[in-house]
Amino acid sequence: MDALAEPLLASKEDDHEQERAPTGKCGEVEVAVNSGADPVGAITSLDEESAEVAQSNRGEEGNNEHGSFPTMTEESTNPALPTRLVHIGRKFLLTPLMPKGPSNLKMQLRFLRFLGVTLLGIVATHFFVFTLNWEHRKGLTLYDTWVYEGNLILLDCIAMFSVGRLFDRSAVDHLAWMSVMLLSSLYTSTLPHVSWLRHSVTLYELHCTWPWQLWIFVVALCVPVCAGVVILHLRHAQLQEDLTRKTFEVMLTMILFLVPQMLHTNFEFHHWFAGLLCGMHANYDVWWSQLAMAWCWGQYVNGIAVWGRDPPLKCSYASYITKRQGCCRHHRPLEDTVFGVADGHRWGGVSEEACWLDDSAIHNSPAATLFDDITSLTSSDWRHCDAHPN
Repeated sequence: MDALAEPLLASKEDDHEQERAPTGKCGEVEVAVNSGADPVGAITSLDEESAEVAQSNRGEEGNNEHGSFPTMTEESTNPALPTRLVHIGRKFLLTPLMPKGPSNLKMQLRFLRFLGVTLLGIVATHFFVFTLNWEHRKGLTLYDTWVYEGNLILLDCIAMFSVGRLFDRSAVDHLAWMSVMLLSSLYTSTLPHVSWLRHSVTLYELHCTWPWQLWIFVVALCVPVCAGVVILHLRHAQLQEDLTRKTFEVMLTMILFLVPQMLHTNFEFHHWFAGLLCGMHANYDVWWSQLAMAWCWGQYVNGIAVWGRDPPLKCSYASYITKRQGCCRHHRPLEDTVFGVADGHRWGGVSEEACWLDDSAIHNSPAATLFDDITSLTSSDWRHCDAHPN
C-alpha cells in the first residue's frame, strides 16, 4: 500500500507546484528574485510590454473615432443594392477615357514625335523632288498643302497612330525607321522615269490603259511581296491569339475608309491612300512589321509632298464641293473670267465663281489652250474605253 501511495502523492505534489508556478512577465520577475538574478531587466521588459499594449489600444480607439471599425459583420460588407448601383454608375460616368498621369503624357509625346517625323519627311521629299525637277504637281506649294489639306493630314496621322498602335510599341523617331520611310518616298518618285509605270490605279486605267509590262510587274513582284507580308501578320496574329481582333480591325477599316468610295466610278486608289490604309495594319512590334509600316508610310509622305492629298473621287468630289458651296451661281463664259475682271478683281486665272460642267464650254474656249489639264467634272463610264478619263 505504501509503495502504491508514494507515486500518487508525488504526482499531486507536482500538480501543486505547477499551479503555484508564476506565469507571464510577473512570473519572470518572481523567478528572477527567487533565483537571485537581477530583477531590474525583468521589470523593464514588463514596462515595455505594457506600453505597447496601451499604445495599441489607443490606436484602435482613434480608428473608431474616425469611422473605421476593426471588425465588420458579414452584413456590413454587402451594401444595399441601390448604393452599389450608384457607385457603379458614378464609376462609369466619371472614369476618363484616357488614363491620367505619366502614361497619358507619354502617349501625347509619342504622337507629337510621330507627327514631327511625318512633317519632316513631307518637307524633305518636297524640296528634294522639286529641286531635281522630278515629276510632280506643278504649282504645288507646302503653304497650300498645309492651308487646304493640313487638317486632313492631322486626321490621317491620328488614324495611323491609333490603329497602328504607335502608342504601345517601339518609337518611330529613330534613324532606321525614318531611313526606310524616306527611301520608300524617294523610290516612288523614281517610278515615273519608266514609261510603262506612269499609270494610276483607277477602274478606267485598269480596264483600258495599263500595258502588259505593268501587269507583269504587279503580278510577279507586287502581289507576292504583299501576300508574304499579309501571311506573316496572320501567322503572328494566330501565335499571339490575336487573330479575331486583327480580322475585326481590317474589316472595319475597309468598310469605313475604302468601300464607300471604291464603288464610285471616279475612284482612284492614290498611293498616299494605299500607304495609310495598309500601313496602319502593320502594327506588330517585330522588325518585319515595323519595316512594312515604315515603307507604307513613305508612300503616304510621297503622295502628300509631291502631288498633294488628292481626293480619291477626284473631279466628282470637286463637283460635289463646287455645287454644295454655291460656287456656280454665275454661269459666265470661261474666257470672261480668265482674261477679264471678275467681281472687280483680276484673278490671273480661273475665277472661283467659274464653273465648267459643260465639256463644250471648255474645249471651245480660248482658255483651253492655256490649261491643258482642265477636265470635265462629270463622271465617265470606265466600262467604255472611248470615254474621257477624269
